[in-house]
Amino acid sequence: MSLRATRQKKMKTNKKSLSASPKILKQNECHTISKKQQLESIIDATLKRGDWSNACELADQYLAVHRDELTYENLLVLGNVFFQGKKFQRAHDVSVEAIKLDSGRHEAPELLFWAKFSAGDSQSDSVLQRLMEDGPGERKKDYLYWGAIRANNKSEYKRVLDLVEKAGGIPDPTNERYSEVMFAYIAALCDADRIQEAQSLLKDVPEKLFYASPNFPMIGAHILRAQGDLKAVINHYSAVLDKFPDLVEAKWNRALARLETGDLERGWEDYECRYDWAGFPSPKKVLDCPSWEGQKLEGKTILLWAEQGIGDQIMFLTLALPWIKDPRINVEIEVHEKLVGLVRMWYPEARVRSFGAVDCRGMEEYAHLDFNLPFGSLPRHFLATHDNIANRPIRFLSPENGLKESLLEKLSLDSNTPIIGFCWRSSMLATSRNSQYLNVDAVETIARNLDTKPLILSLQYGLNDDERKTLERIENVYIPEEDFFEDIVAHGRYVGICDYVLAPRTSTVQLAGLYRRNTLSWGTDGWSFLGQRQYPWYPTVASFELSRKFSHSSLVYQLSRWLNLIIQNDAQSQAI
Repeated sequence: MSLRATRQKKMKTNKKSLSASPKILKQNECHTISKKQQLESIIDATLKRGDWSNACELADQYLAVHRDELTYENLLVLGNVFFQGKKFQRAHDVSVEAIKLDSGRHEAPELLFWAKFSAGDSQSDSVLQRLMEDGPGERKKDYLYWGAIRANNKSEYKRVLDLVEKAGGIPDPTNERYSEVMFAYIAALCDADRIQEAQSLLKDVPEKLFYASPNFPMIGAHILRAQGDLKAVINHYSAVLDKFPDLVEAKWNRALARLETGDLERGWEDYECRYDWAGFPSPKKVLDCPSWEGQKLEGKTILLWAEQGIGDQIMFLTLALPWIKDPRINVEIEVHEKLVGLVRMWYPEARVRSFGAVDCRGMEEYAHLDFNLPFGSLPRHFLATHDNIANRPIRFLSPENGLKESLLEKLSLDSNTPIIGFCWRSSMLATSRNSQYLNVDAVETIARNLDTKPLILSLQYGLNDDERKTLERIENVYIPEEDFFEDIVAHGRYVGICDYVLAPRTSTVQLAGLYRRNTLSWGTDGWSFLGQRQYPWYPTVASFELSRKFSHSSLVYQLSRWLNLIIQNDAQSQAI
């Protein structure tokens, strides 16, 4: 039985001793009460009430007075107090002290693992690995389960399957980690397209545990999504929200599902919950002026401020043109510092600067503003219907005069040589999108499969040395000297001279759309299609959804085929 379970059992057998929460002792009082009485009566009584804040204060007082007298067992009790009180660093420090006293026991390393894990410390993996290797045999199964929980936390689903199966399957429902392990295993089965097994296991979850937390109801939606039933997914999230109305993650996922089905009005309405969700990657900017909710803007100043990634910022800003063109409205825009030059060129009427402080209350430079609006809220006002999608105005950027011609001349290529821009990945590889990216070898394969010999222009930002070496040995490949990762304007200049662009759904696609380049993109974030058959954000960007388990070789074949067809069609059109 674990320390936590032992403590909980002890708490249940001592209900008669429950009383008012003990007072916080002064330093001198700690000296007058015996160590045993403090540890077993005062702190224990606090634990029984679940008053973890008070318990942590008492534990700190106890440590301050008796540090030189502490036993291994004392430290374990105190460490668990800190852990339950979510004082993970304190739990970490105390467990380290306990290990120094007795390195041969497993309880303190267990506490150390959970303290590191709960604090998001990646070193928890090494602690757990040592437990798996050196811990007592009767605990090995639990360590495997803990490893599965950790692997699920990192989206390492194959490892989840391996560890749970190595442990002999799902633990008994009486196991304190049953729900976490079961959730991780079902999620891993979904990822492996073992949907029927996932469904079967979900039905086995005891009802009292099923609704004890939102984990199992949420995983039910993942199963439905894997089956492609988006209507059922939306209904499921709605049912989860009926049970857990404060579960923002369910509302966020419902927003994306609604947008994917084309339910734009309700989808964008749900999308507004994003700043209440702990997993949202952008901080909410706080200003003294109100958020814009449809008020008249004539003679007013509104700040549009950036959120999410570079590509998202460009995509959402395509919706700002009606305000930008209106001379009666003063528009200020805050973007990522890398985008300042591009947006100033795109929207010269606006005042553009890099994203500033998050909490701007009382700051003089924001005192003149009348309203503010984050980029992601623009669609709720300007893209709430399908008519808005078809008829919305977009300001495009024009290619730089003479750049294409000078490049072809520099490379001694015919002036009619088509230029294919190729970007095969994002710079962020440790994400859920990593699987949909190609590698540099795809460039060589596509070049070999083309019926013509175009110039292949590397649009990949953040090239590594191996990628550069591979490109250098491919005929008719040009690698610009500019650093596209840092210089978005230069990136756009080269995107603008391409006849065709191939790229996953990254900022490169957004640039290609702004420059009206014929573009083929791919990805798995179907919500951005907004229920349309074609990618709706730019008229020259064709984009298709990848299956969850797509073949990279098939994707390369499709890209090659598309290029051959469109180059051939363009050549025939020019000949007529």
